[in-house]
Amino acid sequence: MATIILAPQQADVSISQGGFVVDFGLSRGPLSYWPKLAAPTLYALCRSHLGSPSARFSLNTEQLRKIRIGESRSDRWLWLFEEPRRILVFCREATQDVQPENPGQLERWVSARKVWAVFEQPMTCPHCRVSAARFRAVEGALVCQACGRSWRVDRGVLEGAVLETAG
Repeated sequence: MATIILAPQQADVSISQGGFVVDFGLSRGPLSYWPKLAAPTLYALCRSHLGSPSARFSLNTEQLRKIRIGESRSDRWLWLFEEPRRILVFCREATQDVQPENPGQLERWVSARKVWAVFEQPMTCPHCRVSAARFRAVEGALVCQACGRSWRVDRGVLEGAVLETAG
C-alpha cells in the first residue's frame, strides 16, 4: 500500500473505521482498500517521523526506497490531519525547495479526446499482425483496434496520416 500511495505524483488518503480510500486525482475516482491495511501503511509512511510534533514532513528518495517497492525518481511531501472520525494523508511530489503549508487540490482526471490516425496504405500491427488503415493515436504511439496493444512511432509516421477526432 505504501508503494501504491508513493508511486504517483500525488495521492489523497482517507483512513477511517469504514475503510481505506485512496484518490489519485488522475484516475476516474477514488479506490477503496481493506481497512486492515491502513495501520501498517500509515506506520510505514510515518515511521521516520513518529513522535515528531509536525504534521507535515518530506521523504527523500533514500527513505522512499526503504518503504516502497521500486525506485523513486523524486522526493515526496506528506501532510497528516487527524479528524474526529478519520485520518487524512496527503502525498505530493516535492517540486519546490520549501514544503507548502497545505497540499493543495489534486489535479483532476480529464478524459482524453479520442484521435484516430487514418492511413492511405494499411499498416500491420507489430503485436497481432492484423493489417488496418485506422489506429487510435496517443502521444507518439498507435493503438491497434484489433488487439488493443500500442507501439511507439516517430512523428513522420503520424504526419503521413489523416487525424480524425471523436465528435
